[in-house]
Amino acid sequence: MSILPNIVHVALEKGLTVDEKTLGKDEVRFICPWCGDETNKGRRRRKYHLSLNPNPGKNIYKCWYCHENGGVVDFIAKLEGRTAEDVLDGIKKEKGISTKKRPPRHPFETLSYNQLKLIGYDPDIRGRMIEFRKVDPYLARKKCDEIWEDWQAFQEQEKRKAFKRLLAGIKTGKYAAAIHDIEERSRDIGHDLLPDVFHIYGQPNPPEWSVAARQLVDRIANLTPSETKAVLDVFKEIAISVEERTQKKA
Repeated sequence: MSILPNIVHVALEKGLTVDEKTLGKDEVRFICPWCGDETNKGRRRRKYHLSLNPNPGKNIYKCWYCHENGGVVDFIAKLEGRTAEDVLDGIKKEKGISTKKRPPRHPFETLSYNQLKLIGYDPDIRGRMIEFRKVDPYLARKKCDEIWEDWQAFQEQEKRKAFKRLLAGIKTGKYAAAIHDIEERSRDIGHDLLPDVFHIYGQPNPPEWSVAARQLVDRIANLTPSETKAVLDVFKEIAISVEERTQKKA
């Protein structure tokens, strides 16, 4: 029997507006707490875009408008502004289950639920790896290595983007805004990017990619508004392409 609360009960306790006609069904509809105000603005009839499936083995949610989705632990975490690990620890304490953590056997086990989702993995993979280890320790270790390498590659990509953001902020006189953006992204991914960025910025012999980034920012700063827009449109297309490849992998 699962120790996790019923996701519909959680939504009702949090005061989310429910479509009462759907209560007791396999799919219960609510107004989404993240996009509901926007989607219902000026409407006479409310739109219940948030779908909750409370059935055993499911206990999941998805908004068909803003595409927020996940399990009940992630649902509570987003509603309360907490981490999934903190929520799960709280549930365990309520049930009288020890929250003492064993030392991780592999670095990938230190990744949070959100960090695993960011690199395209089901957060439940940690539990599956524990079981997989019992069957085939060698292949389990290889898979753990692969996940950790994906995370390190993701961190490297984020570090480079943050570095470019810092350069753009310095070049345009919006340094404080750049620092704010980097700090926000650091919170999103659960890794402080600023020390990495400042380290690269102050290196006497910086990596080649950072030199190229400086040159790119310098060139963009000298473009006309229409030329700048054209460059940014290309960057957006590249970002969309990368995201689509990541979703296919997941």
